[in-house]
Amino acid sequence: MPQRASDAHPRIEEHVGAMAAVYPYSYSIASHIRRPARSDAPPGPPDRAHTKSARSVSAIADILNCTDRSELSRMRLPPPTPTAHGPRLKFLGQRAAQQVDVDLMSKFGYTIEQLMELAGLSVAESIAAEYRPGKVLLCIGPGNNGGDGLVAARHLAQFGFCASLFYPKQPAKSLYQSLVRQCEAFNIPVVQDLDAELQSSDIVVDALFGFSFKGTPRAPFDKVLESLRATNKPIIAVDIPSGWDVEAGNPQGTGILPDMLVSLTAPKLCAKAFAGRFHYLGGRFIPPEMAETLGIPAYPGASNCLRLQID
Repeated sequence: MPQRASDAHPRIEEHVGAMAAVYPYSYSIASHIRRPARSDAPPGPPDRAHTKSARSVSAIADILNCTDRSELSRMRLPPPTPTAHGPRLKFLGQRAAQQVDVDLMSKFGYTIEQLMELAGLSVAESIAAEYRPGKVLLCIGPGNNGGDGLVAARHLAQFGFCASLFYPKQPAKSLYQSLVRQCEAFNIPVVQDLDAELQSSDIVVDALFGFSFKGTPRAPFDKVLESLRATNKPIIAVDIPSGWDVEAGNPQGTGILPDMLVSLTAPKLCAKAFAGRFHYLGGRFIPPEMAETLGIPAYPGASNCLRLQID
């Protein structure tokens, strides 16, 4: 008789327990899935919350009763319910966003490496919440936005995605060189033919330019943006959709049109013009004092990302 994966592999129980922090109500139900019902338990009225959580419970039951280890890598819980951010959440202009980074490092003691690691992790978690593992192409720029993308690539590889990098202009700074070496350690290749990779990929990550970018993209990124605008593959933009102005958005229509936007730390003013399907907030490293000032909503459980309701 085949064993369930949770019986054969005790660590799966640990993973199930970790996911409970993200889906607390569903897991409170799932904890009883394998227990016989009490014969003396009185029947009760239908529980609306139970009905709402049925899909999550079903997914958890599949994990607990899975007999094929290869199936586990393809299983995922339903995405989180969008959170209404409310009027207190601030959308930041360029100077305000730059000052937040300055304060995080000077006042609160963070390093750029820490911020980049946590931001990239939140990008990967956001993607994993909405897209099934498949082939993902990450288009990497020369600055910190590109560094976030390199971190995200490594985490996506660990989440079961087949990641590749298009990195046309690699800086000489040791920080970025180290991030590339880490990707190499996870067998993430750097590719040269952008159009061919776009055709063979399931989703694309735009990690080209961040909130500090201004002006018109120069070569080779002007051609990269043309290819991204022409593709029909879902695009996930990291913090700022490339080709957009951080404050004005995309008034000329020359920027990309992402399916998902992952705002880091706090949304930027341009995010008000985002018209894609999924808007996430990532980067769970804001100290309480700053979170209160910026109106950051509470993150669910142990998650590093938060899906925002699109108005």
